[in-house]
Amino acid sequence: MSSSNFWLFIIIVCAAVLAMANIKMSRSIASEEKTEKAKHALAILKPELIQNHMFILNYKRLLDNGIGTSGRYFTTAWKTVSGSEMIMGLQNSLITELLTVYELMIRANDIMDRILEGSIGISSALKNAPDNVKRLVEALSLINEDILKRLGSLLEKNI
Repeated sequence: MSSSNFWLFIIIVCAAVLAMANIKMSRSIASEEKTEKAKHALAILKPELIQNHMFILNYKRLLDNGIGTSGRYFTTAWKTVSGSEMIMGLQNSLITELLTVYELMIRANDIMDRILEGSIGISSALKNAPDNVKRLVEALSLINEDILKRLGSLLEKNI
């Protein structure tokens, strides 16, 4: 009886060890997949962030020289990454920074559209259109400064 109890005990211990190893393996695979998805997300986002950084530097230079310009921040890569599971592998602090930067870019794009509409669209015929455009340009300038600072910080981290 003691011999069969011993073997039963060995079988139970081996089964428990195998179950724990299986759980650990599954967690390890999931962690590797998240890390791989995060690498893919950053590989998709980085060129767009660099392109937006170059856009804002050029945009700011033109505005500082009194040259009106139009343009838009690029957000296609962000829409792709944020709408997928790739974002889940990124660190929380990086996700927060990216969310903030892209939210500001989307807001800036909206203001740029409103400036264009106020300058040449139907609303340009309104009596207070020049004042509205001036306020929008001031708001855009503040947002662009914030974007420039945040984008610079993100790119310095060499994401």
